[in-house]
Amino acid sequence: MHISDKRALKQFFEDNLELTTPELAIALAVSVSTVVRWKKECGMDIEPPPDMSYIKRKKKVQRVPQEIWDRKEWFEEQYKIYGSYTIARMIGKSTRLVHKRLVRFNIETRSHEEAVRSTNKYCTEEWLDSTYGRGMSLRKCAAIAGVSLGTIRYWLIKFGKKPRDPYHAGTKNTMPRRVSKKP
Repeated sequence: MHISDKRALKQFFEDNLELTTPELAIALAVSVSTVVRWKKECGMDIEPPPDMSYIKRKKKVQRVPQEIWDRKEWFEEQYKIYGSYTIARMIGKSTRLVHKRLVRFNIETRSHEEAVRSTNKYCTEEWLDSTYGRGMSLRKCAAIAGVSLGTIRYWLIKFGKKPRDPYHAGTKNTMPRRVSKKP
């Protein structure tokens, strides 16, 4: 696809409607303003700025006095809503103390898988299928999602996908290219 071929460019944009303009800019290795200009030239709509609510931020918490937090009922109620780290910030103690209290009060703790679930909006099997599954590289997927290559690999394994061999990742066929020998 060449940028002068507006029909092919418009088809590319239509095939990737789930990607925002900044994500398309990363995928095409151009600036956001270039993608906006190309979309205008192709008669495509320009979407509003992306929702950044998926970015992890610390929850603002209010300190709780010890008379209140040192009870089983309080811990059960808070642990249904928050994780150990947030509870530790609420009581002004360490996460280790929070864990000890959970054990002492006989409150069932979450598994590691439940505790570290991703809040990134791209951590879905559908998104991986629509990007990596259609031939986009690990590096471009990681740049779009704002995560490391290792995280993308982890997501692939988590959803039962097999990462492509890095040697063949950029090629359409699985056979290595032949180099012609010139006499």
